Amino acid sequence: MQSVFDDQREALLFVLNTPRVLVPAVVRWSERFGAGLETPVLPFFMLALNLSPSQMGALSTISVVSAILPSPIFGCMLDRYGPYYTIVLASAACGIGCGLQGVAQGYSWLAGARIFQGIGGFNMPTMINA
Repeated sequence: MQSVFDDQREALLFVLNTPRVLVPAVVRWSERFGAGLETPVLPFFMLALNLSPSQMGALSTISVVSAILPSPIFGCMLDRYGPYYTIVLASAACGIGCGLQGVAQGYSWLAGARIFQGIGGFNMPTMINA
């Protein structure tokens, strides 16, 4: 008799034994896991830096705009070079943004960090699913 867990075990073994599937799965998981950790903490971090509500809203806008502008470039890169190099570039940009955010001393540091995070992290789900 086959249980539900047998199907899940088979799917997990397929992902773990297929590098072409494993790498995007791990990248996608780490991106979502990181975003899930950052989202509830970020407002408190901004308050600790004494940012005004308008500055907090501007940081959200900066993230969205910096994600929208390079999207066509990432699309061309996906078509020309494939997902591997494109995801590596986006991951590097996101890593730079996360590092800058971690050492941010004020609004301008966070704005720079959000630009890098927007370029890399906000475009990651689209690139992984391509």
